[in-house]
Amino acid sequence: MDGGQARRAAVADLVLVAIVIGSISANAINLYSGSMSFLAMGFQMSMKMRRALAAVIFGLLGGVVAWWGLDNVHAFENFLLVIAYWVGPWLGVFFMDQFLRRRHDVNGFLFDTRHNPGSGFIAMIVAI
Repeated sequence: MDGGQARRAAVADLVLVAIVIGSISANAINLYSGSMSFLAMGFQMSMKMRRALAAVIFGLLGGVVAWWGLDNVHAFENFLLVIAYWVGPWLGVFFMDQFLRRRHDVNGFLFDTRHNPGSGFIAMIVAI
């Protein structure tokens, strides 16, 4: 192996380490949320145990889903396209709702069974 190849291999190793550290950092909030979900479901265990359990369960679940989809990259691409087509219009409807309702108290809508805003559904369909 010449000097150039050795340097490329070293940079490749550093990039892989950076990716691993970045993914751990990015998923720390997901582990916390998962452990809070276990707490909300009534599981009485330490925070360390809830985090570990969330990491193992959802890591295995994600691994199985990824392994299952390895041969079907086209389906994964379609999934990403659907998400992309949905997120933009949803953000537009959400931000417009926030803009129109600024300075208005909307807390009562959560438990008001008579409040049935069909305009949000129509706005989402039009936006898509």
